[in-house]
Amino acid sequence: MPLADAKERIEAARMALVEALSQPHSFKDAKGLAVDGFERAFLEGVLAKAGGSLSRAAQLAMMDRKHLRELLRKHGLRSEPAPDDGA
Repeated sequence: MPLADAKERIEAARMALVEALSQPHSFKDAKGLAVDGFERAFLEGVLAKAGGSLSRAAQLAMMDRKHLRELLRKHGLRSEPAPDDGA
């Protein structure tokens, strides 16, 4: 993924966070919004860089493939097992 694409994704996540935080929230809720925004932007980027391959994305992210799959489902980025999913 080109650096420009990564910067655009990060900026989009930052803007979504700023908008979400413009409403009153507790610290816990604000932190949850920040983490969710980061996770989604990170997952989109690593999955794009891996060409959609879950196994390759897990390697790039240096995380367990099962955990990556759980995060992708949490953020609505993958709903069904992919061929290399092993599930």
